[in-house]
Amino acid sequence: MVKGNDSLEVNSETHLDDSDSSSGDDHIDVDALNEELSIVCEKLLEKFKALKKTSFGLNQENKDLCSKLDLALQEKIEIPNERDSLKSQLELVLKENEILKNRNDCDIVLKKNEILSSKLDFVIKENESLKMKIALISKDLDLFSKKNTTLQNNIDSHVCHASVASSSSLHCMLHFIFKY
Repeated sequence: MVKGNDSLEVNSETHLDDSDSSSGDDHIDVDALNEELSIVCEKLLEKFKALKKTSFGLNQENKDLCSKLDLALQEKIEIPNERDSLKSQLELVLKENEILKNRNDCDIVLKKNEILSSKLDFVIKENESLKMKIALISKDLDLFSKKNTTLQNNIDSHVCHASVASSSSLHCMLHFIFKY
């Protein structure tokens, strides 16, 4: 019979000890033992199927999280490239500004300086936007990493607990049956 609070725990209530066999009753109720073994095996099979279904769901969720993580990593790679491009544009604007400073025509310099200032403002705004994107992606990456670790630990604990509980109960019952 199955008992216990743990849904993965399978125990037998049939007990045969030396006092039963020494009392002169050499007949063991094989049918009862077979019936109990059948029930235990059915329960183990049900629990195996439930664990398999749970494992499949966790594996699917893990795949989804891995896909999201891949996307986040791709975005994290793209952001530095965009930042480098903006940095190059800023360097060009600064060089152009330096060239303009060396010219004597003040009107042209003032107009180009205004253009460069607006370009610089745009670059600064884009840089701030990229910093926020990097922060969000880092948070997502940490979240996905934690979820992945949690899922892996859940999968490992379910598989390990089920195999230990099932194999020890079945081993004891089979040992008992073959002993007599």
